Amino acid sequence: VTKTTIDYEGSDVSHLAWSSGDKLGYVTTVAGDRVQAASVNSNSFFAEIPAFSSEEDSIYVIYPLGENEGRLLSEIRLQLSNPAVQNVSLPFDGSCYPMYAKAAVPASSGNAAINVSFEFPAAILRFSLSAEESAEILNAQALEFSGSPYMTGEYSFGSSGSLVFTPSQENASQKIQFAANEEADLAVGPDGLYVYAVVPRTEISDFDVKVTTDVADFSFTGGSMDLRRKDRSLWRISLKLT
Repeated sequence: VTKTTIDYEGSDVSHLAWSSGDKLGYVTTVAGDRVQAASVNSNSFFAEIPAFSSEEDSIYVIYPLGENEGRLLSEIRLQLSNPAVQNVSLPFDGSCYPMYAKAAVPASSGNAAINVSFEFPAAILRFSLSAEESAEILNAQALEFSGSPYMTGEYSFGSSGSLVFTPSQENASQKIQFAANEEADLAVGPDGLYVYAVVPRTEISDFDVKVTTDVADFSFTGGSMDLRRKDRSLWRISLKLT
C-alpha cells in the first residue's frame, strides 16, 4: 500500500477551448429576467439584454447550460454528479466542468461588445495510471475514489454573486467508470492512461483510490489534499500499478 501523491506543475497546462455550437446560458440581474440559451461561434455569442436594464445591472454567463434555461438567477444549479463517466479514449471533456462569468451590462443601448473572464469553482483531478515496464500489460476496468468531507453536490449563486457549493449528504464517494469505444485500448503500460474527475475545491482527507484491472485490484489509501487555491485548477495524481 502506498500513499497517494498530488501536486501542481505550472508547466503542465490544460486548455479548455470553445467549439462552435457549444451552448451556454446567460441571465442579467434585471428583475424577472430568466436564463436564455446561446450558441458559441468564434469564441463569442450574442445576448439579448432587457431594454430597461441600467448600468448597475450585471450579466451572468454559465456553462454547461444543463437544465437551467428559463430559470431565475437564484434558481440556477450547476451539478457535480455521481457517478461521473469518462471516455478514456478522448481528451478531458470540458462539458462536465462548471464555470461562470460575471460582467457589467453595457451603458449604451444597441449592439455592444462585452468581454468576460470565466471562473472555475471546481477542481480537476487527473489520475495518471501507469505500470512497470517489466510488468504484465493490465487492462483497466474501473477507478473509484472517496474522501471526506464530500465529493458531490451542486453550485448555486449566493447573495454575494459568487457560486456557493452545497454538498450532497447521500453519498461521499464518486466512482469513475471507464467507457471506451470499440477502437479504444484500455491497456495500462509504461506510457500510462489518464482519467479525469471534477471535484469541489475543498480540503480532502481520508482520500482512498481503488483501481480495478483484469488482473487485480490496486489500492492507494490514506491520502489528503488541499484544493482551495483559486489560481490552481488542474491537479495531477500519479498512480503506479505494481
